[in-house]
Amino acid sequence: MKRIRKEHIGISVDHYLKKRQFSDGTESGPQVKPEIIKVHDMSLAQAMRGQEALAAAIAFSSLNVEAVDIQFNRLKNFVLDCEDSLQTELRSLLYPLFVHTYLELFCNGHKNQAHKFFGRNQSQFKSISGVQNMLELLQNLASEQDVLASQSIREFKEHKFIVSLSDMATEYLFRFLKSEDNTWMLQLCNRFIHIHTSQEDASPQVDDPLLVGNGGGQLWGEVAKPAQTSQANKVLGDRLKKSIVRVRRLRPCAPSVCFYTFMNAYQGLCCCDMSPDKGVMSAGFEDSSVRVWSLTPSPLKAEAAEVNVSRVNLAGDFIEDEDLRAPPVQAAELIVMRGHSGPVYSVTYTKDSRHLLSASEDSTIRFWDLSTFTNSVIYQGHNYSVWDVDMSPVGDFFASCSMDSMTKIWSTDRTFSLRSLSGHLTDVNVVKYHPNGTYLATGSSDRTVRLWDAQQGQSVRLMQQGHKASVCALAFSPCGKYLASAGEDYDVLVWELSTGSVCKELKGHTGIVHTLAFNEDSTMLASGGLDGTLKIWEVLKDGTENNNIAGEDLLTSFNTPATSIQFLRYSKKGILLAAGGQIQS
Repeated sequence: MKRIRKEHIGISVDHYLKKRQFSDGTESGPQVKPEIIKVHDMSLAQAMRGQEALAAAIAFSSLNVEAVDIQFNRLKNFVLDCEDSLQTELRSLLYPLFVHTYLELFCNGHKNQAHKFFGRNQSQFKSISGVQNMLELLQNLASEQDVLASQSIREFKEHKFIVSLSDMATEYLFRFLKSEDNTWMLQLCNRFIHIHTSQEDASPQVDDPLLVGNGGGQLWGEVAKPAQTSQANKVLGDRLKKSIVRVRRLRPCAPSVCFYTFMNAYQGLCCCDMSPDKGVMSAGFEDSSVRVWSLTPSPLKAEAAEVNVSRVNLAGDFIEDEDLRAPPVQAAELIVMRGHSGPVYSVTYTKDSRHLLSASEDSTIRFWDLSTFTNSVIYQGHNYSVWDVDMSPVGDFFASCSMDSMTKIWSTDRTFSLRSLSGHLTDVNVVKYHPNGTYLATGSSDRTVRLWDAQQGQSVRLMQQGHKASVCALAFSPCGKYLASAGEDYDVLVWELSTGSVCKELKGHTGIVHTLAFNEDSTMLASGGLDGTLKIWEVLKDGTENNNIAGEDLLTSFNTPATSIQFLRYSKKGILLAAGGQIQS
């Protein structure tokens, strides 16, 4: 009997728990792993639950019409019996509590009791200026749809009513609310009223309290002063604008520099370039080799090439399938690529960092596949040494310049040139594409700089009154308005492309300048060359006057360990990347 009785009790308990939707701890099933919640998310969830609980406190509480009426009358009598100083402050609470009490009764299905409550208490507020329209709207309500249709009533419910009370009045009020059963009044105060406390007397300076409305709610008993506030905001705005102007006039801060040094470059370092993804560094040497270094902890890994380009098979050779494939290249930090028959004077990467272009004394340009580290294409068209090559920022085009005084435009999928630009009298030493890819600039040993239209193949600017020797370096500003040039006269010139005139002359180098680079916002220019110094200049700003005083535009100068600086580029984060070679004696 005891066992049967215990079983009946257990079944009853289980039935009750299931009815209340309690889970059985002994159930076997997939267990849910505990979820890791961040502290920020937990705090946000708690705050949201707190707001929801506050909004639902009245809706889920039992609404006793008689208790509500008793609590409101008790609070009204308490306020009217206070001292004059406190009564003036606390009376500002009665009007919002009256309106919200009426609306809660009306919206919860007690329309008759709500109208009776309104009729008994409306006489207390008719003498207040500015509330007659609200009282008329409340008196004419017939259904809950009227509450939603009235914009004034809807805004009154959605925005908290701001009441200013002194510390003494606030303490006196809450002491009364907590002393007796005033739960409904406390809920209304917490949900619909924001009490602003101050140590000074918050009583109004006029006999009749004022009701001032704003977009964030209602303000009771305070006279607004819009004129003084707007004037103060205007003064603060003017000060802020002047501060911004002063900050913009300050000289820019010098950047951080990350310098890569080619130690013991006995092979004769001619040029170098870094891939756009900053993963590898390539350099051309006088021994006709192109060397690639990994700039990451991971070594360079080459995929197996389909064809062994390093071997020429004759008709009489016995060829096996393994002989047709290139031997695998072992993973290493340095990989040497050979193919040119003369010094390599320029290297540049494609936009995707997967291929490399190199220009050499053998009058050819080679296209290298960095996945296999083999030569894929040879571009022939120049008659003499190719001094420089540059990749277009738009499309698969690139430009080359040569000792034959010609500049050619190529496409990576064509082995012949698309355009030939002639105009210089002697060697074209350097070529650079404009940021929009439509124009390109060339610098020559005839001491001139030309701007070309890449689509038409015509010269649109000739900048010849500036340099006193060969031009060896060019750089466009990212904004596209300026072009910097430098060369064997040790000077750096900044040209304004719209007029073709010099707007800045920067002096300070003691050797040939090989490379130039603008920062991202076109306010600073970096230069480096054979003197082993890296100089940072402040370039011309919009709206400033021309100033060619030597040394005034120099922000800073770095003495590098390199014998010659061959590469400069600003990263998007403002760090200056530089590279050069050093030969220890």
